[in-house]
Amino acid sequence: VYFEQGKELIKLHPIAGVGMGNYIAKRVQMDPKQSFWTYQPVHNVPLLIWAETGIFGMLASIGMYVALCIYAFKNRNFIAVITLFALVPVLLLDHWLWSLHAGIFLLAIVAGIALKRKGGLSVS
Repeated sequence: VYFEQGKELIKLHPIAGVGMGNYIAKRVQMDPKQSFWTYQPVHNVPLLIWAETGIFGMLASIGMYVALCIYAFKNRNFIAVITLFALVPVLLLDHWLWSLHAGIFLLAIVAGIALKRKGGLSVS
């Protein structure tokens, strides 16, 4: 059901989206007679990003994720590569990595680990 609702929002606003954090507000506006507990974001982060930020936001976020994977791999940071790949099923099956602060913190920590250079910082 949430997948179909997400696709419906994307069809209405494919380029610019509905705005960051406005997914639920737009769903309430489109179907106001539902019970409050039925309003939930689509349980797929790429679709949720597309619905909220539009096609360019989704492509940019996927591009950043792929760039993180490539950067970590080139720097032989295989723990980060494994962690980034392990997050893919979670990104495709739930929304909390995008819509809840704990998920955003986790993504930021993983990105920081992926961006770590071998040898650490040098102070001269």
